[in-house]
Amino acid sequence: MNQTENFRGITLMELICVMACLSILVSLTTLAWFYYRVKIERHTALLQVSHAIEYARMQAISLQVPMIYCGSSDGWHCDGRWQKGQIIHAVNSSTVLQRYLPIAQVQLSFHANFGHNQQIKFMTTGFTNGQNGRFDFCIKPILDIKPCRSLILHFSGQTIE
Repeated sequence: MNQTENFRGITLMELICVMACLSILVSLTTLAWFYYRVKIERHTALLQVSHAIEYARMQAISLQVPMIYCGSSDGWHCDGRWQKGQIIHAVNSSTVLQRYLPIAQVQLSFHANFGHNQQIKFMTTGFTNGQNGRFDFCIKPILDIKPCRSLILHFSGQTIE
């Protein structure tokens, strides 16, 4: 073999540079995917509660029976533990019309006027029983994501993001 012969291949330095660039790209992609997933889960939880409020309200109007939307850890009884799940049932009935499971990454809490945080009662008019409140959907802070979003419940039964 003579010294002037060209070899085709890559040097160790080139290999290290390429691997460093690839590892940076992979870490950025992973972080972006996690960021997106957490935002989607929080938005999903917000939509779930918003739809549940609308469902309870519409059932109260259409069936002409007051409805309760409440936090429930066991899926059968109201205990105000919104984070563990929620249920909808008629006021004088133990039959659960709808159950909602918790969303994994999202901390859910409800803060109502007069300290009535365990349940929301919808009258046959679609209004709450004079109750206003705020649902907070929180996640662990990541980069520039706001850790919490809120859904405001007006006594008329309407919600505002």
